[in-house]
Amino acid sequence: MIVRFDNRRSRDLIYSARIELRNSHPVPTPIYINEHLTKKSDELFLECRKMWKSRNISSAWTFNGNVFIKPPEIEGGATVKVNCLEDLNSV
Repeated sequence: MIVRFDNRRSRDLIYSARIELRNSHPVPTPIYINEHLTKKSDELFLECRKMWKSRNISSAWTFNGNVFIKPPEIEGGATVKVNCLEDLNSV
């Protein structure tokens, strides 16, 4: 299901609460709320998830249509915004 929000504030509130929704209580079918990404961002996020599964990065996520990663050697909450595959290859 695709939902269009009337304003950004409502969208941001839902996106910020999605982790709480996922962890709130066990259900037979989990509920996921994801952003609808452009084709470029979706392909980039797919590559980031592959790197995460092979443990080359600590985490990967999207926020406001942008892709972010956390390299394993960086501590203290530092994140890297990934704009293209070349940025990802340099990590």
